[in-house]
Amino acid sequence: MYNLTMSRATPNTRVINYYHTKGSKYGYKFILGGTKHFGYYDQGDNPWNFNQAMRKMEALLLRKLDLKNHSKILDAGCGVGDVASYVVQKSNSQVTGVDLLEFNIEEAQRRGEARGISTKLDFHCGDYTTFVKSDNYFDAIYTMETMVHVKNTQKALDKFYKILKPNGKLVMFEYSYAGKDGMPGAAYSALTRVNRLAAMPGFQKFTHGKLESLLNERGYVAVESEDISENILPMLKAFSIMAYLPCKAASFFNPNHKMANVMSAVEFYKYRDYIHYNVISARKPR
Repeated sequence: MYNLTMSRATPNTRVINYYHTKGSKYGYKFILGGTKHFGYYDQGDNPWNFNQAMRKMEALLLRKLDLKNHSKILDAGCGVGDVASYVVQKSNSQVTGVDLLEFNIEEAQRRGEARGISTKLDFHCGDYTTFVKSDNYFDAIYTMETMVHVKNTQKALDKFYKILKPNGKLVMFEYSYAGKDGMPGAAYSALTRVNRLAAMPGFQKFTHGKLESLLNERGYVAVESEDISENILPMLKAFSIMAYLPCKAASFFNPNHKMANVMSAVEFYKYRDYIHYNVISARKPR
């Protein structure tokens, strides 16, 4: 079912294939407990306390969402549902989660039930750019490092705009980079290869400021962006330390290896000056 070649696969199939690789599936499970987003570090935090850092990132998301009571929220690319669960547990809200991966949805449902909050969670397996929901339905929508996997960013932003209520808020935690002319050739080549192997066509387009410009073009207002790259660097550095030897060994035995996770950890930390981690927010007009 998931064995289509990269050349013949659709964009969604490429994402599914990537997350079914052993390095991705088991790396996230054993290192981050299945959650798939960076953590937030204040000065002096233990860089190896990934759980604390991820909860801090989720707390930042909650502050950015600025929710009212009984809000209806879309988690676009919900993964195993930990972020959705955090939002539900910390606010009086209802979260709908959509994700391409069946095993993520199954685990998200299991975790919601185990936490006793399943009535406030509604998970669906599918593509959030085509997810069927009434217009003007959600009070807020968020992405946590998932827009990088979307080929047609404009389509996704238009979909969000359509299903957001007037004055509804969109918050995106996403990467950007300096562009081909703003970074060394080796850095650009490494980024391009990682984006191809990890099925991130969106990231390839996200030069600094691109997402913000697209939001303005699509009719969003109150567009704001915060670069929090320094706050995720401890985790990125920890990942690069863990991945360094596996990456070297893989490159030695096979220069064309496809271990995207270990390569991204090493290369992104190496070229960190050219890559930003951003929190971008915007609203649909009233």
